[in-house]
Amino acid sequence: NGEKTGLWKVYYDNGKLWEIGKYKNGQETGLWKVYYYSGRLWKIGKYKNGKETGLWKYYDVINGKLIKTTKY
Repeated sequence: NGEKTGLWKVYYDNGKLWEIGKYKNGQETGLWKVYYYSGRLWKIGKYKNGKETGLWKYYDVINGKLIKTTKY
């Protein structure tokens, strides 16, 4: 039906992973991870019915340390 479904991986032009997560019925669901161009983890959190939910963690591009948490 043209909807995104299942495991989803997107890569930067340098071949490194940009984001990984799952789609169900065309909406983000479950755990998602998003990475900086360098390959370091940028943010991690969960989606439910296409919306951010729970605790999301954000990391620094240079040293990879946790810099922020946001609760949805």
